[in-house]
Amino acid sequence: MIGADRLGAGQSSRRYALFVMAVVAVALLTRFQQFGNPIVHIDEQFYLLVGDRMLHGALPYVDIWDRKPIGLFLIYAAIRELGGSGILQYQLVATGFAIATALVVERLAARWAGPRGSRMAALLYLLWIPLLTGQGGQSPVFYNLFVALAALSVCRAAESRRSPSSLILTGGAAMLAIGVALQIKYSAVFEGGLFGLTLILVALRDKLRWTALALVALLWIALALLPTVLAVATYWRLGHLQDYWFANFVSIFRRHALDKHDGLRNAATLSLYLAPLIILATHGIRLRLTATRDAVTLFLSAWLAVAVLSVIAFGYYFDHYGLPIVLPAAVGAAVALDRRRRADWPLLILTGASLACLMLPTLNQRRRGTPAQFARLVAVIRPYAAQGVYVWDNLPIIYHVLPAALPTRYVFPTHLRDPNEQGAVGVDQPRELERILDARPAVIVIENQPGSEHEPPVVQMAAHLARDYHPIAAIRVGRRDQIVYARNGARPDTASR
Repeated sequence: MIGADRLGAGQSSRRYALFVMAVVAVALLTRFQQFGNPIVHIDEQFYLLVGDRMLHGALPYVDIWDRKPIGLFLIYAAIRELGGSGILQYQLVATGFAIATALVVERLAARWAGPRGSRMAALLYLLWIPLLTGQGGQSPVFYNLFVALAALSVCRAAESRRSPSSLILTGGAAMLAIGVALQIKYSAVFEGGLFGLTLILVALRDKLRWTALALVALLWIALALLPTVLAVATYWRLGHLQDYWFANFVSIFRRHALDKHDGLRNAATLSLYLAPLIILATHGIRLRLTATRDAVTLFLSAWLAVAVLSVIAFGYYFDHYGLPIVLPAAVGAAVALDRRRRADWPLLILTGASLACLMLPTLNQRRRGTPAQFARLVAVIRPYAAQGVYVWDNLPIIYHVLPAALPTRYVFPTHLRDPNEQGAVGVDQPRELERILDARPAVIVIENQPGSEHEPPVVQMAAHLARDYHPIAAIRVGRRDQIVYARNGARPDTASR
């Protein structure tokens, strides 16, 4: 009997080892074609730039402006310590986070489904995040891991009655993980609120006394806020609390809504990408609720709903905003994937996602550009880099690879260009743009010919280009031309070619 138990345990261990190998293989297969590509997405270009400049003394929100939490930039700064250019390094680290998150998805899904469904759910997570531009280092690729770990702790607390000390520790671990997630992206506040409420309900179920519950709830809240409080305290000590507070907690509420046409288009595209996954998840949750309405199933249902509502609350509907939804949806899909039937449509969805991931790198490079195209663009700019470069559109990574001095602290292109950012970044945009252009950078890189739009920043830029600059190259990068303008009278440094 003991020998049979050992044999069964050995077979189980081997199956799990094969599963882990499959997770690593799928993660690499869905991402390796982007390894070393500097222009996977504008966001991660910027995060890498900020992380690199932090190691050279730049302070986020003061020397380089953005509204993302400091934790995200600290991750990229740590990645820069790995050496190299940082491009391949951040992509490998992000792959590691995706793998770790998939393994936690399997542990979560195992509470609702058998080994087949829970392990397919982990693979489903890895297959779906690239479809929402999660094939690189978008912030949810990092913070989904901490949210998943928090959810796992909440499930452990909800599954069975625990001693007060065990519940406090389990809940504390969950809320501290949420606190870390908040310092990578603040949208985790919605899930954190749900997780905290669930823990309080669990404490009430376990008949924790009211006075004890109040103290425990305060402890959990403190742990969730601890990373943010540390960030606030650090900027207060540095004398830049006002800069930090405006960027992190004020500017987002001054951001204007997208044009209705753009908003509807983004929402339709995001819905199209998410629809099969959400259908699969809701089907799996419905099957589970039909069988039992236990606490963890109700928690998963609420988690998926909150993840969807958080995207709706923020608006904009950019594709990567859907990445947090993939996490609970993949877990919810486990029950549907666990069932064997002749018409196995859940498996067809998984297969479709696999095929889409195989085509995605080619489609992405057609849209955003290839490393070779980017290299040609940089070769044109490099001889002028020491005399000043200003990147107007979509490629802030240019500052990093040259490297070039930053002409403004607003180097993420949309902050000075897009109408929805007017009045939301803490500076008068036309005045800041005028200051940059008055400094007469030797080269300005702009996407396509300006003048077809009528927004004031575009008109302002077009006027300066017409008066003081001339085009020296138009390099095709993806679907668009990047036009390199040189200042009249500027001479390239031939030694830097």
